[in-house]
Amino acid sequence: MTNDRRELDAAALEEKLATFLRSYIDAVERGDERLKEEQRRWIGATLESILGSRLSEDSRWGRGAWIDGILPHSLARPADGSPGIVLQGLAVWDGRNWEGRKGQWIEPVRTVVRLSGENDGAIADYTLCFGSAAHGLGGVPYGGSYVNVPGWLSPSEWWVTFRKRSER
Repeated sequence: MTNDRRELDAAALEEKLATFLRSYIDAVERGDERLKEEQRRWIGATLESILGSRLSEDSRWGRGAWIDGILPHSLARPADGSPGIVLQGLAVWDGRNWEGRKGQWIEPVRTVVRLSGENDGAIADYTLCFGSAAHGLGGVPYGGSYVNVPGWLSPSEWWVTFRKRSER
């Protein structure tokens, strides 16, 4: 895929994410639980695509590996009150033949996404963190328990962190 195509795809994903975020924030403010859960799923699916795209550019991420889903444990507004979300949860990934492994694994994921203060509602910036640097990838199979792995769900150092700041 060309860089121009990747940039177009990334821009389209970010635009979708901004739309789902605005709708989620509106649902929270109105107390609409049904819409809130629906938008939560769409936010997770869109972040899954963004994470997969960004990982494909990292030389450490194996060919044939892909993100299969993001399972949010929590989705909240940023502590500073800015428009956006903080998502903490698990990313499910499949790594057919990744380092000789087969199957699906889970990794911690944390994302902070802020909307622009402008009326356009675009993404102002995001930080997307994936995996524990201390534990590496592929240590916990999908469906396995991570409860007894100290620091795994909220690592002090992430395997990879992607940042994006809008040029607006």
